[in-house]
Amino acid sequence: MAIVRRKTLLVSIVDLLAVVREFLNPEVSRSGLDRCLRRHGVGNLRDLQAKDPRPKHKAYEPGYPLPGR
Repeated sequence: MAIVRRKTLLVSIVDLLAVVREFLNPEVSRSGLDRCLRRHGVGNLRDLQAKDPRPKHKAYEPGYPLPGR
């Protein structure tokens, strides 16, 4: 449940720890939860957030006139 919540809601580990302690295991530690998240590949919140899909520059075919010229 904690892994799914992390992927879908993108919550911080502190917020996720409060949910896990409330509903799953009141004795879980922050470091234990962090190890579990890293083991399942969702330890870094920045990696889960959407990347900028825009390319840095526009590719043109050879012979195609450049805009503004």
